[in-house]
Amino acid sequence: MTETTETLPESLALPLGGSTFELTGMSRGPWQADAAHGGAPAALMVREAEAHDEGGQMRLLSLSSTFYGPVMLGEIEIESEVLKPGRRQKVVSVKLTSGGRTAIEGRAILIRRGEVDLPDSVEEIEPRLDPVEDCEPVDRGLWFPGKEIAFHRTAVTVRVMEGGPETVNHTGAAWFHLDCPVVPGEEVSPAQPTSATGWPTRFLSESSSSSIATSTCRSSASPRVNGSASIRGPTSTATGPA
Repeated sequence: MTETTETLPESLALPLGGSTFELTGMSRGPWQADAAHGGAPAALMVREAEAHDEGGQMRLLSLSSTFYGPVMLGEIEIESEVLKPGRRQKVVSVKLTSGGRTAIEGRAILIRRGEVDLPDSVEEIEPRLDPVEDCEPVDRGLWFPGKEIAFHRTAVTVRVMEGGPETVNHTGAAWFHLDCPVVPGEEVSPAQPTSATGWPTRFLSESSSSSIATSTCRSSASPRVNGSASIRGPTSTATGPA
């Protein structure tokens, strides 16, 4: 890809009104100059699902998505529908359209927030994660060569605890920080950076055997404008924000 002189966008996407958005250069992927990285539309899908928590009493439990093809930069449309309403649990379908075709379909589950007493048998999750400041930053050029504005290069900062793109390991762990909002003027929810940065587990751990990378969101109660996620691979745990 050739270098560009475009101005650094302030967000992954710009609202155009209603269900329509413009994916900016900050969403660009490494494989095709006019197509988005999967992390950017994934964050928008989460944002759309979370919009169905009208009273602020629910949180995203999961989002399963199927990508049917590339999501092009520029104008996209995101639509959603509540499949199962409820006060304790809500199921939402989300569809992203790009270039006049359905590019992504997903199903989200929202659950009610609440304080509960856990039994004594519940133990703290181990191992503990290293503090962000103790982890080494990854050279962004190791992801893909080039200097153009792109999601993997200008929208995300990576600090590695274990493994990394230049090593061969069975496991890996890193902090991923989303350096810009999903849309201008909105706080990033804990689940949005977790979804956006949950893609790169294969860059943390590469081995001769193939494995499926999965991520589980453990949402914080206090979202910040720029969220972080900790990723472990090949089976990953994602926590947002830091």
